[in-house]
Amino acid sequence: MQDLIGIFEKYGAINAANLDGGTSSSLVCKNKTINDVRHGGHPIPTAFILKADDSDDGDYSVVKDKVDNE
Repeated sequence: MQDLIGIFEKYGAINAANLDGGTSSSLVCKNKTINDVRHGGHPIPTAFILKADDSDDGDYSVVKDKVDNE
């Protein structure tokens, strides 16, 4: 958890949420799924969607190795 707190602080997060990190969780960056999702086909009722705006600096270094290995 301390690693995540450090990342949020580094990027100036004001709010954060600790979500279930289990098989219902998915991370997509630059239209590529970063993790292996195995949610068994059940519906997932809640989602957080973050989109870049004009102020985005394009820094996706936390997942860069997985995004660039297509």
